[in-house]
Amino acid sequence: MNRSVGFLPRLESLRGLAAISVVGFHAHMMRSDTTMTGLAPVVLFFVLSGFVLARSLENNSDPIVFFWSRVWRLLPAGAASVLLLTILYWQFGFFVGFETDFGAINVLLNAFFIKSDINGPMWSLTIECVATPLILLSFIAYRRAGHLPLVGLFVILFALSFWGPYVHLLGGWTNLAPLYAFVAGVLLHFEAPRHQVRFSQIIAVAIVAAFIFCALRKQTAPIIFAECIWSVVIIYIIATDERSRIFSLLDTAPVRLLGRISYSFYLLHMIGLSLAAMTATHFFSLFGLAVAYTIPMAWLSWAIIERPFIRLGKSRSATVARSLCNRLLRPHSNIPAASGDTPPYKNQRECAAARSDRIQAVQLCSVAPPPLRPVEGSRLQLLPPAAREEGPRPRRTACQKPGIRTFLPARTI
Repeated sequence: MNRSVGFLPRLESLRGLAAISVVGFHAHMMRSDTTMTGLAPVVLFFVLSGFVLARSLENNSDPIVFFWSRVWRLLPAGAASVLLLTILYWQFGFFVGFETDFGAINVLLNAFFIKSDINGPMWSLTIECVATPLILLSFIAYRRAGHLPLVGLFVILFALSFWGPYVHLLGGWTNLAPLYAFVAGVLLHFEAPRHQVRFSQIIAVAIVAAFIFCALRKQTAPIIFAECIWSVVIIYIIATDERSRIFSLLDTAPVRLLGRISYSFYLLHMIGLSLAAMTATHFFSLFGLAVAYTIPMAWLSWAIIERPFIRLGKSRSATVARSLCNRLLRPHSNIPAASGDTPPYKNQRECAAARSDRIQAVQLCSVAPPPLRPVEGSRLQLLPPAAREEGPRPRRTACQKPGIRTFLPARTI
């Protein structure tokens, strides 16, 4: 059963706070030797992506629209950040993290999320790209077979997170250990309405504290698993209890702004950190200056690149889906084209059904019954073949199938 789901602004704000915390972890790493890597907010990102994208598929489950939307959502801003860093390196010798190759081929590999050595945090976008078909398959699997396939997939991916060759399979900075977090987000989307559990404010605070405690530890496979579980519970509380006062901070205007620009903020925060490190000496000054430098850049990226391309992606996704429907509706046979605009179809199944209806309409309208002539009252009798040529021509009326202009012989009575 299809059900329409709406936008949850608190979850967007939560993404903004997670992006801010990434800056804090990286600022701490620049000023001290630590085992904290800032992976916990990324795990939260992954669970959020699985949950939010499953809600998006609930509204429109067409795979073509889904993949096109993901391309237009991730690629433009990510490629723009790589291009910006390339220009800064060529002009001023400026780079973030470790100096790497800024040749044309390596720049293209980074712009398409295949590598992430120009902008280190973009390794998570490589995982997002890998997880996109995983999210779609998880959504379809739950629709067809329930929660058991997703639970099995979660267990398998969690078991693989202990195996080093799998974790670093993609090379570079990429880490496949938290890949199962996307499956957890999809499972949460389906199971949350079935299990209505109300957490008290004390328990909610304890869960947030447990997540922060895990975030400050060395990121081993069990710790990442715990961060995934706590992320699921936090997202569940926010999504099911919109009036919870514990998370009222997510409703404030500054946090809402951070939520809207969180993707660009995450992409550009290393530039802000590098600029802040030129003058800041302590952690708090480094963190504050990095946030202050990154917010204007992130807002410009969101306004000039993210938002226009997201809108363009939505329209282009509909156009691509509609063009594929037209191809399905016009195979190599001589089926006449529809008159007027093609009606919007939600998915390929509707397109195929419309195509079948049109084929049947053409076959029905192209086979004319033999002429009929009234004889003796109201009875109708078929004329012999010799008499058909001499009889009166029947009237022709338009076939009422939409979009096809054909004619049927009318019975003359």
